[in-house]
Amino acid sequence: MTCASALILFIILAPITIVIQLVQDMTRVGQLCTKYRHIGNITAHLGLRTKALCARKQEVDMRLIGKKRLVLLVASLAVAGCDAPQPSDADIQRSIAIADEFQSRLQSKLGRALQNGGPTNAIAVCAEAAPAIAEQISAETGATLRRISLRPRNPGAETIGELRERLMALAAKPTDADGNPALDNWVDRRGDAATHYTMRAIIMKDQPCAACHGTEIKPDVRAAIDERYPDDQATGFRAGELRGAMLIALPRKAPGEK
Repeated sequence: MTCASALILFIILAPITIVIQLVQDMTRVGQLCTKYRHIGNITAHLGLRTKALCARKQEVDMRLIGKKRLVLLVASLAVAGCDAPQPSDADIQRSIAIADEFQSRLQSKLGRALQNGGPTNAIAVCAEAAPAIAEQISAETGATLRRISLRPRNPGAETIGELRERLMALAAKPTDADGNPALDNWVDRRGDAATHYTMRAIIMKDQPCAACHGTEIKPDVRAAIDERYPDDQATGFRAGELRGAMLIALPRKAPGEK
């Protein structure tokens, strides 16, 4: 037989051999399936019980993992809490002084505006004077001062996240035991840098606040508010309620910095 003949014969017989082998393998598989089907029926009940036990074990494992994670979380929070810097009396008193200065300057301008043109004039003056005073005091003191509210007039006073939660807590109790505006003080650290925050309540008063923020707003005042603040939410307040807060941020010096 020549090499060419042998090659042709191989090409013909190889696929046939492979098919025969596959048929034999499939026959064996069928025999095994028949043989063990009965055994499978017998062990099905045991299999179900095994699955139930496995599921129970997985549930227990997940609970253990959850408890371990909870323990680690509590431990990490405890360590972080012990290591977190605390507000100092000096920073608190400095923040109160900054808030007092802002309030004094703004009330002075608003008082003159009310005398010269009434509430409608005060709305325009407040819109321009309040941010200018805040910027001026921030430049003078090195602090950052702004007003925030749960029901803002200026959209820039809107709060979200943790700040909103703190403001909501302040709204629940806007004055301290002596009747003074309540304070919330905390320190936020980012690496080596830390910032002291003081949030001081702005309490609604009958006069002159009610003219622009109270429950009975005159039509001309309402029109002036709507013209300047289309999305205004800062009306309907009653005396003693939280109208907003002043937020003062004081940067703390890094360790070793003079």
